Amino acid sequence: MSSRKGADLGLWCGVAGSWMGLYEPQHEQDVVKFVEKCAKVGVTKLLCAYYTAPVRSHRWVFRLPGVEAPYERYGYGEKSALSALVKHAHGHGIEVHPYVAVGHQGWWRPHPESALREFLPILHLSKFASDNPAYFSKTREGKSWLDIDRRQRLTGYPGVGLLSLAYPEVREYFTSLCVEFVQDYGVDGVQLEFIIPPTDEQGFCLLGYDEPAMTAFRTEYGQDPREIDSSDENWMRFRAGYVTQFIRELKEALSNLEADVELSLQTEATGSTFSEPASAYKLMFDWPAWVEEKLFDVLYPRFWLSNPAWWSIAPTDIAGELSTIKRQVGDRCRVVTGLAIVGGREDIGWSEDIARLVEREAMAALEAGVDGVAIHRSEFVEGLGLWGMLANISSSEPVED
Repeated sequence: MSSRKGADLGLWCGVAGSWMGLYEPQHEQDVVKFVEKCAKVGVTKLLCAYYTAPVRSHRWVFRLPGVEAPYERYGYGEKSALSALVKHAHGHGIEVHPYVAVGHQGWWRPHPESALREFLPILHLSKFASDNPAYFSKTREGKSWLDIDRRQRLTGYPGVGLLSLAYPEVREYFTSLCVEFVQDYGVDGVQLEFIIPPTDEQGFCLLGYDEPAMTAFRTEYGQDPREIDSSDENWMRFRAGYVTQFIRELKEALSNLEADVELSLQTEATGSTFSEPASAYKLMFDWPAWVEEKLFDVLYPRFWLSNPAWWSIAPTDIAGELSTIKRQVGDRCRVVTGLAIVGGREDIGWSEDIARLVEREAMAALEAGVDGVAIHRSEFVEGLGLWGMLANISSSEPVED
């Protein structure tokens, strides 16, 4: 079933691999029901999370003081939920595009015992990051995410640990994740999610003071990055260049596979990420440069339509930002508008309000000429009973939730 005017209708989801377990299909019978719902309302692409990825090179561990244990919650290979998702989605003509959060390799979670929640948190790390802690990106002071007490606040610091793409080994690792998704599961594409890094008050990234980058910068410019301002354009663009290098290397690796693989990018449409293209390099998300080189196929700017519980956002001029983005990309890539929602209270009619809001913004985006709409995420669609909303967006027949 095609969506309105041939545009894509994407749905970000977690299928036995998400950090959010709520309403997450974990067994094949659950996957079948989920895919059937998606097909009925006109979903054309499933953008599934990778956080505990079912690929050979990627494993996670739990860490407490003095203790480390493997985290192997989900199956891999043919018996995995991802394998079932690809099989059944393809049976309904729906594409599957796993997304990889670039650099993200760790986060804190509260201890399950309430008395220990604040005093003994559990650290999730990928096995790769656990074995190579030196690869976590550092601040000017030489501190990485692992060195910062979880109760302290570095300006804008995210709740996840980010590895540095200045290390060739890190770029190779993330490339291997994407390649294995294609080789092992036959997915239709891979999506890169870029997490907004910690910034100073002027919006410049605070990370990237990593040994390979600093050594190379001193060689080229004769300056020590720690002795110049973090907003120095040469130093900022130099750091951003490693992200560009990673995408180049990944694109080449994917092009060598015997498959037609779509490469897409997504990040939050917050601050000046998209509204000021010339300043995007400040966040090391230099999407205008990537567009110019035609390094990817689809751009997913993601707009929040309600405030997430974990951060505060300002209202966004979606139409204005989409206009800026469309002017910048021209015909060099497609643009799919991401619309993000979070849970609400059905007893006060909140879900009905958010449904109307999402539909309105989706229709406005499509009228503005974007190539599709994607909704973040399936947990909230299921939990709030918003499948009919998706049907309305795609012009499919309404369904009962």
